Amino acid sequence: MAVLFMDDGRVLFRHRCLAGRAGDPERHRIINAAALRIGDGHTVVNADPVTITPSILCECGAHGYVTDGRWVDC
Repeated sequence: MAVLFMDDGRVLFRHRCLAGRAGDPERHRIINAAALRIGDGHTVVNADPVTITPSILCECGAHGYVTDGRWVDC
């Protein structure tokens, strides 16, 4: 999992997607980079090490916090 700061100002949450059925060997092969809603939902509290509030929830079910450069599951 990583937070990417793009040149155009977007902030992306890159992670192995949890989409798919449990037990499916292809389940975690999709890499997703969902754009965060900076200023309209998410705030970059600190860029180095990265801290973003509130928690991040992807459509695939990945849910957690990025605090001090680490991902913490909810």
